[in-house]
Amino acid sequence: MRKSTSVGILPHRAVRLPERCWYKIKALKGSPLSAVSGQPNPWVIVGVSTIQQAGLTFIRFGLPALGPFIRQESGLALGQVGLLFGALDAGALLTFYLAGRATVRFGERAILAGGALLTGVLTALAALIPGFWPQAGLLAVAGAGLPSSHLAGSQAIVRLMPPERRGVAMGIRQAGLPLGGLTAAALLPAVAGAAGWRTALVVAGLACAATGLLALGLVPAEPAGRPADLDGLPGSGPGLLLKDRVLLRSSLAGCLLVVGQFCLTGYLPLYLVDHFGWAQADAARTLTLVHAGAIVGRLSWGWVSDRTFKGERVRTLSLVALLGAVVLGAVILLSVVNGVGWLGVALVAFGAGFTLLGWQGLHVALVAEVSPVAPAIALGLAFTGIYAFSMASPPLFGRLVEVTGSYAVGWAALIPFQLGTILTLSRLNSSGRPRRG
Repeated sequence: MRKSTSVGILPHRAVRLPERCWYKIKALKGSPLSAVSGQPNPWVIVGVSTIQQAGLTFIRFGLPALGPFIRQESGLALGQVGLLFGALDAGALLTFYLAGRATVRFGERAILAGGALLTGVLTALAALIPGFWPQAGLLAVAGAGLPSSHLAGSQAIVRLMPPERRGVAMGIRQAGLPLGGLTAAALLPAVAGAAGWRTALVVAGLACAATGLLALGLVPAEPAGRPADLDGLPGSGPGLLLKDRVLLRSSLAGCLLVVGQFCLTGYLPLYLVDHFGWAQADAARTLTLVHAGAIVGRLSWGWVSDRTFKGERVRTLSLVALLGAVVLGAVILLSVVNGVGWLGVALVAFGAGFTLLGWQGLHVALVAEVSPVAPAIALGLAFTGIYAFSMASPPLFGRLVEVTGSYAVGWAALIPFQLGTILTLSRLNSSGRPRRG
């Protein structure tokens, strides 16, 4: 039986967090090297995993940036466009848990490299074949590589970084998502305008595959002394979420937060085209501001969590969720304010990225830190739910807008998910993390 410790709560009742332990390897506080002899500087791993993550999201967030071009050329309905956006997530949804076990079994380098190569090559092939359903099917298979950075990169950070640096480190790694999205929003519409969306998607696929080769060349193999059979620990199966209330609530918070994120990135350009009559390329480029805000947000919130809140992820996540609800109110106001200009849209887009996309580094750190098993396995379980929500949300949002004829109704429907996150997190300990030491 695991020992446990009673902890304070926020705000109602106590939960008992087990004195969780995963790798019996501790990073040396204040040292540039981990406690494992021969391990590289952990910041090198952070940098490589960030670039690999950016390569994956160059595709994942590049699809919404190409949304107006795809809809015009293919004649798709709004809901079909959302379904295409969710195709990558469908593949990830089915493979997250398996990818987590594979990370523990085969090591972080193999999963980082293999995931980017799989997603990049298959996405490029999807751009070259005709037909909506064949393209969606191939993108779904390509999605099997998406879990690689979330799981292998995050596990490496937990393995190498001390707790007081993990918020910043996770924020940097998670900044790879909006970095890839920002690059995609800045470059891919221009490529699509000049050579078509298929060419733009091939470019995205090849760039992603290149980051896999980079990971293969720069990430060292795990040390020979790393524990084997970590995935065989008792209780590490899919039922772990049902047995562990802390991990379940932490995972549910991510499911709720991802709804606003993917509806915003998927439909903000279409909102500006349909409601304000913006040009497609101009509307797509607003995602650069969203992703710029996300980069700043993930770095800033990680720092706030580590420094201001002393590693308390829950309080920081609750603050981010509350501010996200406020920003959604500002998005709604855009639709009722006459003559809204570029500056107003830019401020709202940046603020949306800072909040609605700024939470992921904190959430990954929270799940990894409360996990009683290998972080890749716990994150695989958590991200299975998160990707289910991210896959379902865009087409449902599109359908709601079609039925009501109002984007404002769609944006308003996202606010309860932000507030529900705060309620879910209030059931956890104020830090949500295990005892150090």
